[in-house]
Amino acid sequence: MKEGKPQGTRCEGSDRPEDKMKTSGGLIVLVTIVTSTAWTHAAVDVIGQEGHSVTLDNGEKTSEVTWSFRNDEKSEYQVVISATSSVRRSGDGWKERVSMASANVSLIIKNLKKEDFAFFRCKTKSGKETVYRLYSATVVSTPGSTVLASQSLSLRCEVDSSLKPTFEWLSPQNQRISETSNTLTVPSVTLDHSGSWTCVISLNGRKANIFVSVSVADINHPHHEIIYTSVSSTTLPLRCFVSLDLSQLSSVGLQEGHWSFRSFLRERDSQKIISLSEDLLKPSWEEQQNKNWIISQNLLQKNLSIARKVVLEEDAGLYTCALKFKNDIIRKRTVQVEVLRASSSRGLSVPEGQEVNLTCTLSNPLSADLHVEWIPPSKSSLKNLPTRLQQAHLTIHRPTTGDQGKWKCELKRGTALVTSVELLLKIEKVPVNMWLLVSICGAVVAFLLLSFLIMMLIRQYKQRVRLRRRRRKMKYCCCKHPQPKGFYKT
Repeated sequence: MKEGKPQGTRCEGSDRPEDKMKTSGGLIVLVTIVTSTAWTHAAVDVIGQEGHSVTLDNGEKTSEVTWSFRNDEKSEYQVVISATSSVRRSGDGWKERVSMASANVSLIIKNLKKEDFAFFRCKTKSGKETVYRLYSATVVSTPGSTVLASQSLSLRCEVDSSLKPTFEWLSPQNQRISETSNTLTVPSVTLDHSGSWTCVISLNGRKANIFVSVSVADINHPHHEIIYTSVSSTTLPLRCFVSLDLSQLSSVGLQEGHWSFRSFLRERDSQKIISLSEDLLKPSWEEQQNKNWIISQNLLQKNLSIARKVVLEEDAGLYTCALKFKNDIIRKRTVQVEVLRASSSRGLSVPEGQEVNLTCTLSNPLSADLHVEWIPPSKSSLKNLPTRLQQAHLTIHRPTTGDQGKWKCELKRGTALVTSVELLLKIEKVPVNMWLLVSICGAVVAFLLLSFLIMMLIRQYKQRVRLRRRRRKMKYCCCKHPQPKGFYKT
């Protein structure tokens, strides 16, 4: 009896059609999975930023190449740009934004859109394919893109979590910062921190620059400035420019703004001289005191400057341009105004021959780098004495008509002129008849005094004579029988 094959078993190398179909289907699925997996792992990771440009580097030099794009691994590739030896064509929607490098077939994409962050494929004439995976990265600024000076600023560089890049930071001045994490904190911002910050992301030997723009709200000029002027000047400009428009300052909590003044000549507190209107969306100036101010009408152009129409001695003092924000944050700029003034101890009209002192000073003592220099009239007797003229106080012992005219006092820093002031001196010549009158009056007064003295001496002499007569020695009677009363002869 022949032994048969056990039932329920399958011979190896079966030629049954069903088995062949199953094997072929499995191979197709396996090839598809392997191919898809290979494409995924072979993709070149590239990082870009929405609104900016990116370059997909490809160093090949060939006459024919096709760049394609697809949203995900399941969709079909669509032509972005193709090139032959003589023709280049761009696909729909890409014409204005893509180009290829002149040295090779690298793809340059401008003005990246949100939907561009997907897959790109480069296929050359030889059949070589390179797949690029484009990832999006951004930099988030806290508390926002506009920051008030003195506040804290935090920057965070965000990129797909599946990537493991390294980070670097560059300041707006393009200075490298030691921080190497994806987060950067600036404790107290200033105007130097305003501008474009850069997060440099390094991934697989490739670098991508991700930018964020930060605006700092503050007063542009230095917080303290000294202005030297004089009463001979026609205007006194007080500059105050802000880094942003007033409408932008309102977005970070601007509540009010004003100029105030504290005089050097009077002991009093600061007084507001001009203020911004309450409606900061339509700002205007409201004067608090006098009307002698030239006001800028370009407030929306970041200009808070004002000017004095006429410079007076009492204008010397501290002028403060202040902006008050919420949480009692105040940003201010102080302008110290020093007024150069010249004066004469005898006024502007000086009698000839009578000593006069000229003074040229500021409200505060001169600093070490400043000095004053007098320029006398051309015929002055002091013209040839330059050493005496380089001082604040000048004495003319016996002024003559040659000293009459314009005396100019210059305030200098080294040899550079800072400001100047003029003093118009008038020397009055005393008339001859005036001297004669003075002589006659002097003689009359001397004669009267002499006469009075002589009269006083005569009067005293007569009084002495009378006193001598009264003091003669009296004689008394020595009678044996004196009578108690009555007259009798001795």
